[in-house]
Amino acid sequence: MGDIYMSSYLTLSATRSRSSSEGCFAGTPSAKLTGIDSHGQTYEVYARRLINHFRFLTASKTDFLSYPLFERSWCYQERLLSPRILHFGPQELFFECLEDCKCECQWMQKIGSSFSSVPKRSHTNALLGRTVFDAQRRWYDIVSVYSALKLTRPSDRLPALSGIAKQVQDCGMGQYYAGLWEVTVLEDLLWSVSPENAADPRPLAWRAPSWSWASVDTAVGYGRRATVKERYAHAIDIKTSPASVDPTGAVHAGHIILKGQVAPVIVFGPSQEEQMYALRPLHGSGYVMLYPDSAKDIQNNQILYYMKILTYAPDHMLLLIMVRSDPITQTYTRVGISDAYLEDDQSWVEQVFCGSNERVVTIE
Repeated sequence: MGDIYMSSYLTLSATRSRSSSEGCFAGTPSAKLTGIDSHGQTYEVYARRLINHFRFLTASKTDFLSYPLFERSWCYQERLLSPRILHFGPQELFFECLEDCKCECQWMQKIGSSFSSVPKRSHTNALLGRTVFDAQRRWYDIVSVYSALKLTRPSDRLPALSGIAKQVQDCGMGQYYAGLWEVTVLEDLLWSVSPENAADPRPLAWRAPSWSWASVDTAVGYGRRATVKERYAHAIDIKTSPASVDPTGAVHAGHIILKGQVAPVIVFGPSQEEQMYALRPLHGSGYVMLYPDSAKDIQNNQILYYMKILTYAPDHMLLLIMVRSDPITQTYTRVGISDAYLEDDQSWVEQVFCGSNERVVTIE
């Protein structure tokens, strides 16, 4: 599917339509104003409502009423992959290509060309340099937007992004593993679900390993990322089994084997005010926040396991939170992440990992 859109000359997009039955065309509402000028002559002026072009340029959640097609996951990929698109909007036509956006009323030609976050242009510019750094940052932006969009079939969570994944892979990202990359795998593991979305349960039907953002139905993000200061964990092995001939599509199995310091912690919460969870050491005081993938996986006084992953400059430590599913084989399931600012939480981190040794764990 991705090749079809990348090889097209022009894509026609019914961007104003909520379904296939609404078509491309819309009447442009106008108003006729009448009056009498200073010479006593009657005049008529025809006008239309001001078009909010920022809604087209940003395509955020609040803008889907104007451009409902932007709410669809497959259409997000098709927009980024197509060389040129003619959008049929609610009041006018928009033309979008790899370098520019134009509209019938000329607003974009005057102002919009300087707007840096136009999805298609920012995507193209980010991949032009073909550097791992730019591709990684672009991928995090893509996942943050894409994961919030709608799918008719939840099993399409990975296939509907397959074409874009192939583009990003060409920037030296290595092998692709259910939404994560070989070259940046430790950083990629540290996606998170915002607290307001954590109430949603994981899907009943398995479609990705627990360490993949594709394993949840909610919007995910990577937060603010800086230069990696220190890596604590090491990826020994990572494998996924494609469910088809498409290596960036759906998978039917997968695991990652990590080596690093692992320590038990206790859950307490949630707080009644904000429904937030925290973690405390088995022996000691203090706490840090827990950001669960789904609150349905977490219980008060539950024993979970911490693994130190890395620290971003200057002192922001990110930790993977797991539940042990098989103590004999040291198999775990990811349930969330946590963070600690070493300037404030150094003693807490030392309490948790005091006496803990490196171990090899498998996360499924």
